[in-house]
Amino acid sequence: MEKLLAGWILGGLCGPPQVAGRRLHYSQMARGFAALSLLIVAGITVLTLRGRPLAVREVRWLVGTAAVFVALGASMVVEFFGVKHEYDDAGITYRSPWSTTRRIAWAEVAKIEWRPMLKWLDIVPLDDSKRLHLHPMLGGLLPFAKLALQQVPSHAWADQPEAYIALRLMA
Repeated sequence: MEKLLAGWILGGLCGPPQVAGRRLHYSQMARGFAALSLLIVAGITVLTLRGRPLAVREVRWLVGTAAVFVALGASMVVEFFGVKHEYDDAGITYRSPWSTTRRIAWAEVAKIEWRPMLKWLDIVPLDDSKRLHLHPMLGGLLPFAKLALQQVPSHAWADQPEAYIALRLMA
């Protein structure tokens, strides 16, 4: 039952991979969820501040709490709208609002790791510079995983069975 429920929730958030070309990005539903979450928190804060007069201590507590939730919602919006990765037969170009744009050729992949606590794949280049983080909620993973399984050198899987299994499940 848990797997069915998790699949239904993630299926809704990830949506079908309606991806033009070879891109990985969050679905419209996930983006809408992020934006709606931010708007709800901001709306509740504004309505509360416009309601009955609050003591200074209550205002500080409300503004502090709202600031935390607005920051979380804003970071979701930035992540869900800003991540756009593209890939082809030669490699992957990684675009994230949190780091610089970079490209790794498939032949330059040293290893692929599954991060069980964070639930994402790390693609590690030979020079061990910046890792690429790919979350399972990204849309378009099916064709990406199939291509990665074909193109990534076999040594990248040698000591990473979890990563290989994760990519096989995505494919």
